[in-house]
Amino acid sequence: NLSGSLTSYDFTKLSSLEVVDLSENQLQGELPTALYSMGSITFVDFEKNEMSGTLSTEIGKLSLLRRLVLSDNKLSGQIPSEIGQVRDLETFDLSGNNLVGSIPSEVGNLSDLLHVALVNAGLTGTIPTEFGRVIKLESLLLSVNALEGSIPEELGLLQKLESLLLQSCGLNGTIPLSLGSLTDLNVLSIGINDFTPGPIPSFVYNLENLQTLELQTTQLTGSLGDDIKNLKKLQLLKLSDNDLSGIPDSIGELTELIEMRLQGNVISGEIPASLGQLSKLTDLRLSLNRFFGVIPDSIGNLLSLERFEVGRNFVSGHIPDTITQLENLQLLWCEDNYISGTIPEGIGSMTQLREFVCHMNRYENVGAPGINGTIPESIGLLQNLQTFSVYLNGLTGEIPESVGIMEALVTLDVENNFLGGTVPSVLGDLDNLREIRLGGNQLDSPLPGSVCSLELTTYLVDCGLVCQCCTGCGTRDS
Repeated sequence: NLSGSLTSYDFTKLSSLEVVDLSENQLQGELPTALYSMGSITFVDFEKNEMSGTLSTEIGKLSLLRRLVLSDNKLSGQIPSEIGQVRDLETFDLSGNNLVGSIPSEVGNLSDLLHVALVNAGLTGTIPTEFGRVIKLESLLLSVNALEGSIPEELGLLQKLESLLLQSCGLNGTIPLSLGSLTDLNVLSIGINDFTPGPIPSFVYNLENLQTLELQTTQLTGSLGDDIKNLKKLQLLKLSDNDLSGIPDSIGELTELIEMRLQGNVISGEIPASLGQLSKLTDLRLSLNRFFGVIPDSIGNLLSLERFEVGRNFVSGHIPDTITQLENLQLLWCEDNYISGTIPEGIGSMTQLREFVCHMNRYENVGAPGINGTIPESIGLLQNLQTFSVYLNGLTGEIPESVGIMEALVTLDVENNFLGGTVPSVLGDLDNLREIRLGGNQLDSPLPGSVCSLELTTYLVDCGLVCQCCTGCGTRDS
């Protein structure tokens, strides 16, 4: 927990000093100028402090320096071209600073460089083609900068590269085929860039050591190729917010997958039953596509699943009973589809569930009756549930008394169903409840005054009902 400034500290008194590691403190001020006179220094780490000022052109004097880590500080100014004189440098990390200007081309002189991290550093300009000369490089991390231009073909010369992060950099042009030579790549993260529209480059399917593939928001078109099955080590797949139109059944062969995000595409067809083979999957996002057919029963095999999003598609059929086997599931989103049938009675076994969002499934103009039947009494077992949103469906019966023990509940939205009877007074016991929407049903009057002690932001009911503390009457559509 060191604090204060080292600006005036005379490091020259420590004539044999080789290692300076003052990371994760609260140091302020500029880097001490005396440090640049210490020719014996091999290791400098001020990560996670509050250092300010600029990196001096004197950095070139540290000819023995192998590790320079100044990430997560408040440094400003440009990266001096003299960095190219630090010929023994192996690790160079200035991530999380407020720099200006471009990456100097002199980095190409650093033949021993292994790791470059300049993430979220405020940099502009293009990616230097000279990186192609740094053939020992294992990681090149440049994400979240305001760069321009395209990915240099020369990066394909970096045969030892394991991690390439260029996400959210303002890049354009085409993804160079030369990246197919990077067969040691574990991480390819080049999403959120303005690349020329086109299919996923075929070379991607040959990078068999990939564990992370991030190509979200890159104007991809066409279908995910069947050869995706070659990426047996893949754990994270992000292809969201593109114009992809299909996924193959072979997706089920990626048995190491932990996260798969395909939301925001134009994928049509049925949800592949083969997804049920992905036993390690924790996060599956399929929303905002054009899937039709039913949610496959095989979803119930994904016992590690924590998040399942399938909203805003054309999915029909019922919520499969097998989904109640997912005892680790926290988020279930199936809104704005054509789903019918009942809420599974076994929903009470999904004790980790925090959000059940399955509203807007009733579209009478196309013969979609929505989720129907009664709200199961077992819903009261969902002690972690914060959001229960089922408006615009075909639910009948009464709101069960068991909701009164759902202590985490924040939002109860059952608008525009066919619910009747009295509203349970036990809702007043739910101290976290902030939003109640009951309009568009056939509920009895008067409504319980017990909820008036709650800090409600929204309490909407039908206008004809007697209500002591409603914030308004009607529904969101009235």
